[in-house]
Amino acid sequence: MTYAAKVPLQALTMVLCFLLIPVSSLYGQGRDNGRMIQLVNPVAKTVGDSVVQVLSGGSPVVLGTVVGADGYLLTKRSELSNDPIKVRLADMRVFPARVAAVRRENDLALLRIESQADISLKPITFVGEPPPVASFLISAGRAGRAIGIGVVGAPQRSIEHLSL
Repeated sequence: MTYAAKVPLQALTMVLCFLLIPVSSLYGQGRDNGRMIQLVNPVAKTVGDSVVQVLSGGSPVVLGTVVGADGYLLTKRSELSNDPIKVRLADMRVFPARVAAVRRENDLALLRIESQADISLKPITFVGEPPPVASFLISAGRAGRAIGIGVVGAPQRSIEHLSL
């Protein structure tokens, strides 16, 4: 390879390094740093009304996702260790809930809000194809604020449905 052929490659390498250094210094090394979270917050806000905080034994233990306007929520089963179970909505109201179904092999619990009050719940809407492995994911908190960024680590798998 002649020197003339090496110059464009070296110049390209320097440009790439120049582009990468400002990005890494702007966003830090961690994917969940404050600036990255601010960057993805607008996306998280679109699902904020569909996210609840689940309390078990009076302590917040896990988040849940509204899957039915009639009070059904999906959450992580292994975090539900104490009674009573309550749910805090995005508007800060707290309601009692009960476990309607569990799927131990998938660590899932289906909760049902038990209240006579008029509760307006917005179920999450799934659109399009599931994200492929290695896609970025945003974890939205109860108020629609991004609380974490992750990566899809496994392909979609079916969960057998049993009627309630």
